[in-house]
Amino acid sequence: MRISRVSNAGVLLELDGVKILLDGFCTGHGPYLATPAHIRESLMTNPPDMLAFTHEHPDHFDALSAEYYHKQTLRPVLGPENLPCGTTTRGIACGWVSILPIKSRHIGKEYFHIPHVSYDIEGSKTVWFLGDAVPSQWHGIDRKCHVLIAPFAYALTDSAWRMTCELADHVVLVHMPLRENDPAKLWPQVEAVTGKSCPVNLYIPEIGETIEIN
Repeated sequence: MRISRVSNAGVLLELDGVKILLDGFCTGHGPYLATPAHIRESLMTNPPDMLAFTHEHPDHFDALSAEYYHKQTLRPVLGPENLPCGTTTRGIACGWVSILPIKSRHIGKEYFHIPHVSYDIEGSKTVWFLGDAVPSQWHGIDRKCHVLIAPFAYALTDSAWRMTCELADHVVLVHMPLRENDPAKLWPQVEAVTGKSCPVNLYIPEIGETIEIN
């Protein structure tokens, strides 16, 4: 399995020979970075097998790129019901890999009204991609995945991090700004929490970085 961070919270997941782009086309917002031009061009030239978005915020979604992908490939785009571009809210499969949208709530009560989905990706391994889903909604879940791809909120507090460690064997944190442009001081908060106890394999990739997980 290969996971390449391609934007703010976006990754290109390669699992069992299938490529899935998750929140990978975005225009960015504040310190949260857009998809770099060279990565966007590469993804347009060699489109992934599946494209999925969790919600409409610009640091997770770019309508023009999604529309281009849909017209170029004639493949559906997964996402919540309010997104354009041939969006489907039902699961799809490619090869031995399936991806199922799961309705979830966006972090922050002011955003609860925004349609949001997380993704359960099943192949030889199980991967959960959570977008901006609020951590508390997963408390008590009786399943565990191999890899959890989640935003910084899952490692901002001791309680959230304990729950996160119960959900997966490997955790990939995304939605992290550059260290030199971190107005909310997310880096020191995350490092303080995860530095106390890290019973899982933790990765915080930079944009353009690829990690391999067995």
